Amino acid sequence: MTALEQQHSLTVSAHNPAEHASEILRLDTEKFRVAKGVSDAEIEGERLEGELEGLRAQLTELEAQGVEGGEAGNRAARGAGEDEVMCVYSLFAD
Repeated sequence: MTALEQQHSLTVSAHNPAEHASEILRLDTEKFRVAKGVSDAEIEGERLEGELEGLRAQLTELEAQGVEGGEAGNRAARGAGEDEVMCVYSLFAD
């Protein structure tokens, strides 16, 4: 027998089909576990991207309003002040 034939015979005799099948099953299970984790991470990433876009839109809107709350906020503040003046005026008018 040549060295190559001896190596082949040794490899074939050392092969355990049950152990091999068990290892393949373990690797398949691990592969599917990793694939599920990747899928879950992608879904969470997309959800967070949507949330980030919503928050960016909200920030843009708030920045447009400015420190005083924009024109709507200014009108509301003036309107509240005018209501207070009218209330005090009506107390003394009676």
